[in-house]
Amino acid sequence: MTPSQPRCESCGMPLRSDHDHAGGNPSIRYCRHCAAPDGRLKSFAEVASGMTAFLVETQGMAPDAARPAAEKMLRTMPAWKR
Repeated sequence: MTPSQPRCESCGMPLRSDHDHAGGNPSIRYCRHCAAPDGRLKSFAEVASGMTAFLVETQGMAPDAARPAAEKMLRTMPAWKR
């Protein structure tokens, strides 16, 4: 991954291909996990739930530890700093 590679403005996922963007549209700044196919950003609660599940599945975190970690990380992202 290069420093200039785009990342989802909601979760930070690298957007390596069109498939990674919501709706397969590279002009959408959010990934397919954080936004609907039309590019509308999901709610913070929905994205946090998805990130929590990701941390549990991939990092082996307990759900009660993963949820606060997910919310803390998401709040650093441009989409949630508003």
